[in-house]
Amino acid sequence: ETDVEEEEEKAEIPEESSLNIDYTSVDGLRMEKGSRISVVIKNTESDYWKAVKKGMEQAVSDLNEYLGYKGDDAITCTIEGPKDENGVDEQVNILDMVLTENPVVVCLSAVDMSSCEAQLEAAQEDGIPVVMLDSGVKSDDDLVYAYCGTDNKEAAGAEAAKQLCEAIGDEGEVAVMSHTQLSQSSKDRVEGFQEEITKNHPNVSVVSVDYQPSKDDDPTEEESIEAVLEKYPDLKGYYATNQATSEAVLSVLDKHTDRSVQMIGV
Repeated sequence: ETDVEEEEEKAEIPEESSLNIDYTSVDGLRMEKGSRISVVIKNTESDYWKAVKKGMEQAVSDLNEYLGYKGDDAITCTIEGPKDENGVDEQVNILDMVLTENPVVVCLSAVDMSSCEAQLEAAQEDGIPVVMLDSGVKSDDDLVYAYCGTDNKEAAGAEAAKQLCEAIGDEGEVAVMSHTQLSQSSKDRVEGFQEEITKNHPNVSVVSVDYQPSKDDDPTEEESIEAVLEKYPDLKGYYATNQATSEAVLSVLDKHTDRSVQMIGV
């Protein structure tokens, strides 16, 4: 117990450095034999989350090697999620199931920032720390142990605005195609993009913001993009907030070789 307490003390993050430290080594980490880590991601299909899965598996492998755990003693990691980022109910059901398995930690990227509060409260009651990945939740801070992800407003949203404005000569109309409106990462990226343009690019205007469909009768991403291109014949730029929306914008622009629209995607 003393050794564990000492290691935890060494791993404390100085207040002024919180959220700015990358852990790239397992040195000094301690976990009980046979521990289970449960990861619930936004979707299982995109390249981004496939990369996250690969990194998680590598980290667990490195940790087992470092601690000398093999066989039944090895730390395990399950990684699950809905097939797409509209699967709010599916993700909540997965999270409910995961919590019944009593993992030592849950890593979660919420499809819907308002959907998981009951599960976070249950995790807290059971003493299971929750680490948020990529996209947070609307809840009390004491329900979340830590956050690991991009600064979505500045590094994704505002930076995209700067780059796109430079590409179009800092003048003209631009549009946004974003992933699900329920997601905290989507919300922050759109807000960061809009705020940067409003504050620092007076000759650029955001004429349209659309989101991935959330209901069966909603327009598809491609239909929304086509409608924007038709409504704004002088459109100069497009910002897409993730892989799926970037691919949608590019697929539509490929059909309009007569248009000169600059595009930036996350």
